[in-house]
Amino acid sequence: MRLGYYASICLIALLPALSGCGSSTEKEFNRHLSYGKKFLEASEYPEALKEFRSAVQIKPDSAEGHYNLGLIFVNMGGPSNSIAAFREFTKAVELDPAHKGARVKLAELYLGSRNFDKALKLAESVYKENGDRDARMLMAGALAGKKDYEKALSIIEELLREKPGTSKPYLFAAAIFSAAGDDSRAESVLREAIAADPKDFAPRAAIATFYYRHKRLLDVENELRKAAAELPEKLKALTALANFYISVENLEEAEKTLKAALDVSPDRAEAHMMLAGFYMASGKPIEAEGVYMEGVGKFPGDVALRKKYAELLLDTGKQDEAEKHIKEVLTRDPSGYYSLYLNGRLKAVRGQFLEAQADLQESIKEEPSFPMSHYSLGLVYKARKNYEQAKGSLGESVRLNPGLDGAYLALASVLVASGDGKQALKQIESLLEKKPKSLSANLAAGSLHLRDNEPGKAENYFMAASESAPGDPRAYAGLGSASMMRGDSKKALNYFEKALSIDQSNMEALASVTGIYISRGESGKAAEKIRRQLDAFPNEARLHYLLGKASMATDEDMAEKSFRKAAELRGDFAEPRIELGSLYAKKGAYAEAESELNQALKADPESLAACMLLALNSQEQGKWEDAATYYGKALDIDPRFAPAANNLAWLYLGQGQADKALPYAEQAKEAMPDDPLISDTLGWVYYNKGAYLKALSHLKDSVRKAPENVNSRYHLGMAYYKKGQLKDARVELTKALKQKKTFKGSEEAKRVLKEIRTKFES
Repeated sequence: MRLGYYASICLIALLPALSGCGSSTEKEFNRHLSYGKKFLEASEYPEALKEFRSAVQIKPDSAEGHYNLGLIFVNMGGPSNSIAAFREFTKAVELDPAHKGARVKLAELYLGSRNFDKALKLAESVYKENGDRDARMLMAGALAGKKDYEKALSIIEELLREKPGTSKPYLFAAAIFSAAGDDSRAESVLREAIAADPKDFAPRAAIATFYYRHKRLLDVENELRKAAAELPEKLKALTALANFYISVENLEEAEKTLKAALDVSPDRAEAHMMLAGFYMASGKPIEAEGVYMEGVGKFPGDVALRKKYAELLLDTGKQDEAEKHIKEVLTRDPSGYYSLYLNGRLKAVRGQFLEAQADLQESIKEEPSFPMSHYSLGLVYKARKNYEQAKGSLGESVRLNPGLDGAYLALASVLVASGDGKQALKQIESLLEKKPKSLSANLAAGSLHLRDNEPGKAENYFMAASESAPGDPRAYAGLGSASMMRGDSKKALNYFEKALSIDQSNMEALASVTGIYISRGESGKAAEKIRRQLDAFPNEARLHYLLGKASMATDEDMAEKSFRKAAELRGDFAEPRIELGSLYAKKGAYAEAESELNQALKADPESLAACMLLALNSQEQGKWEDAATYYGKALDIDPRFAPAANNLAWLYLGQGQADKALPYAEQAKEAMPDDPLISDTLGWVYYNKGAYLKALSHLKDSVRKAPENVNSRYHLGMAYYKKGQLKDARVELTKALKQKKTFKGSEEAKRVLKEIRTKFES
């Protein structure tokens, strides 16, 4: 029906151009205004918007043009459209101060934004001129907003005595009676509203809302069922009834009601959209897709329905299918915020991050209050490792929609990546306050506590996850990891085996199980378990990799063969090449090791293990500049990766470049302040710079935490010696030589001890 109407308007619009007759500016203006009003009446808002904009471009001084443009923005809804509507109505009043429609609409907007004084002043001016009923209602509403209920009720009672033939004045009156605390009068007025216009759904919805607010749930259900039975427009009533059932968590009745809505309104695209939306919210994407597909087939010209269908296809990873619908949407609504959002998401999925960013930014410009554009933009920034901007966009999406679970989780992930685990945990906990059974949030919280070496707290979250989703292996794998951290490998093995019983292809659980067997010296048992899996999945690269790990202790040739097979099966799998590189390095085959490790880095450009092994491989060959480059690359990947910073500091120190070593030693200390080896490094750098007091502070800390470390005792003894604290120097150097007779610096330690003894004897 709507498609035919739309097509007829388009045909009429072409006639002047086909006739070849020129038209005046006034005729062009009137033509756009006329078509715009027809589109508005048919609820074809994007088309109406184009027509009214064209009209205003032809005659920018037309109050009527700006007024109609404002009406479109009001109908489109949303905060940014409200602002645009306010702008257009204001312009209309500036151009024609007597324009009643624009002044009434401005008063409505002032009332909606709780600017009661301006709403009252504007409504009064209209009412005094021609006694307009809408203006009188707005006056009463503004007075009620100012809590001047006596005057508000006086106006509204006078209005009701006139027995208005529409429901709107009664609805306004009921709202004012409720605000004044007279619920009994409000209810009776709502009944009068229904009697005034029995075919209008608005008063039925208002009385159902009234009952719901007063917890009269049976009355809500009865009223909406009665409306659905009596009104010719059944879709609105059935939709409201379904929403009521959803609010009281009666999802079975909600689904039945939405199906009934589809049955009674087969010619309405909205019915398909609502049922599909319900299925999506209920975690039934397959059912939702079926409804959307049917709807788009029936209503190919309905842009809103096609947009939602395209979004579902993106959510379910069907990007090629989504692209067809997004192209159609862009043809019909090229600058709409939702169209730009969908196109941005599509480009992001395909790794076209700069193009995605541009589309999403444009979408936000069109509609700043749409949370999904901010969320998607945050994910794009995250993918590009622009963490600060990602935080801003994801934070804004949470502010706009506190129920957007994915945004909390993504923001937590960004905070972890930028080194702020505490704030990440706060985000997860804020989500769990609202949804304590959220599987994703519990898993994320458990993982964060594991990361912070807090297995007890992690267990609580993983246990909650296992209770809310007993069929999900990740909860049991998390419990296994927490048990391992506690040192209870037996309990851990049970949990990992439980995860595998749910999902035999869970490689993380299998890796943990085989790891436990290997740590117990039962490599054969680990290899046997993996081979059983290989019988079922012979081309699974990760299984060959695990077999290589299980074979390392007993059969190095088999390990090498398994790692090679894993690497051949998956070119993007870095781990087997890292293991091969490590194997070759141990054998002194440095060229082969370097080749494998570079292949690993190609497969995973952010592999810290590959960078570190390449650096160590270079050091073994005396290529200290190459080693420095690889350590630097590791720090580019993760500036807080302390082992790389620590090793780089030692590298520069070994070349006599203490000044270059210092910032890296400090960087390592900042990342891992409690590590005794890092304290030793920083102390020894200060020693080499001649800053002996600072050196002593860090070296004493290192020895206190790791008294068995010979090098730290030797370094501390030398620092005492340089400070002239000879007794302390003798104690530390003597202990170092007692712990180990030969170490790097042992000859110097002996020489200094001899010198100290000579001084004491003399």
